[in-house]
Amino acid sequence: MEVPGRSSTARGLLKRLGLTGPGPASRFSDEDLDAFDTRDRAFGLVRLGTLPVPLARLRDTILDTPGLTPPRSCHLGNLSGIVSGRAGLMDYERAVNAVGLNRFYLFDLNQTENDDLTLGDTLYRPGTLLDQDPPVPLDLHHWSEAGFAPCDRRQSYFAPFIVARRDGSLTPLAALNRERLDGLPGKFGFQSRFLQRHAATVKAHIRALVEDALTRENPARALENVVDRWVSLSGSVRRDRFRIERGTLFLGGERYGSPAEVAEAAMWPIRAAADPSWFLSSVTHLPAAMPLISNSFLLLEAAMLNAHWGGPPEDRDDRCSPATPHVHWGGLGMVGTPPWRSGYVRKNMKRMRRLATVLIRDFHDLDPVLFLLAPTPAWAIATNDTHPDDASAVQSLIEAVLADQTTASDDRASAAAAVQLRVAAWLRHGGSRTSDYFRRKFSTRRVVWIPGLNVEETRPIYPPSFWHLSTAQALMTVGALLDQSGLPR
Repeated sequence: MEVPGRSSTARGLLKRLGLTGPGPASRFSDEDLDAFDTRDRAFGLVRLGTLPVPLARLRDTILDTPGLTPPRSCHLGNLSGIVSGRAGLMDYERAVNAVGLNRFYLFDLNQTENDDLTLGDTLYRPGTLLDQDPPVPLDLHHWSEAGFAPCDRRQSYFAPFIVARRDGSLTPLAALNRERLDGLPGKFGFQSRFLQRHAATVKAHIRALVEDALTRENPARALENVVDRWVSLSGSVRRDRFRIERGTLFLGGERYGSPAEVAEAAMWPIRAAADPSWFLSSVTHLPAAMPLISNSFLLLEAAMLNAHWGGPPEDRDDRCSPATPHVHWGGLGMVGTPPWRSGYVRKNMKRMRRLATVLIRDFHDLDPVLFLLAPTPAWAIATNDTHPDDASAVQSLIEAVLADQTTASDDRASAAAAVQLRVAAWLRHGGSRTSDYFRRKFSTRRVVWIPGLNVEETRPIYPPSFWHLSTAQALMTVGALLDQSGLPR
């Protein structure tokens, strides 16, 4: 039974967000829900940043849904600036997390950055201590025939296979970066540990997907939906396809006699990230190359295994019917700034749907997925307490956007053009009253740490009308601010 004002079921959550029933944000008819219920439909993507869902409604729905802890997939690396509100544009992470709307579900299968920041994870930079002044590159080592040897900082490496020399001894980079999270605000989970906790299930899913791919007209291409790269034990990552000969699969010089062998090997990089001490003790026994599962599969598996509920819920019939409502907070790369830029989740939608269709067909303990992509960057127009006067200036921008009914139009091109006009007018007038910090958020490349701030932590301020904006209006406003500052949206 629904508790008034609370969304205790999947259907209640969808209804409260306005995704079902009458209303401008509605996306699912009764027939659509029936198709999920009968498992004829396995996957649906809802980009909340394109819909007229009031920010207050999104906030209240999440907070009022018992047990719902939507993940936000930041990367393991330099996170102190992000979670403490000292990262410029990426203060949007702090603005969402401070309200209790998500937990950090850290992607820890990333790569170290190279010295000139052209390769690897050049945003979170897991191979450098950015919170030092000046930043300190770590003394990184990778596995070689002679044991651990210094990394070539002109290259990037698979972070879970890398160690750092510290106090005369070698420490797994993953362990070192996890230690740095101690004492930071926010709740942290790790993608690798979540998958490793469900290792038997994940392996079964990989095996089924590989088996299905081998029946396709172009099996090598179909396999890319599941495994699209391989990593050497020395940490080099290569994008490649399987070669198939008489039912035997080859990748990175390794031979796999069955889908089960592929699944087993694909879990080793995940286990290395989840348990760095296991990697150190097992490195001499691991093969020279291992498969890496695709980002599409990683995103889908988080939804299939109910990461948003913290794992498979006991009351599955209520929480996952007709589909499990996977609220997932995405950053600028995932979400984009529609209608100008879509983000990579939309681009991966077909691949995720293909994978989900196979898994729903073969595993009756899984539920269809409604992937509800929430736009973290929409919160970038929140200000902070180190510049309290910014709030009133930004309030005038929000009021202008809300007053122009065209910004709420179903015609997204017209709405975006109206938002651009309002932002341009504000920048000529009220925008000049904001602090250098606020203006630079939209005029410098994304960073995760801004040095020189004389505070340990900032607190977000939400201008009075902030919560009246829709997710679409807020995200378009951020996109327009980025555009008129000359940055890619």
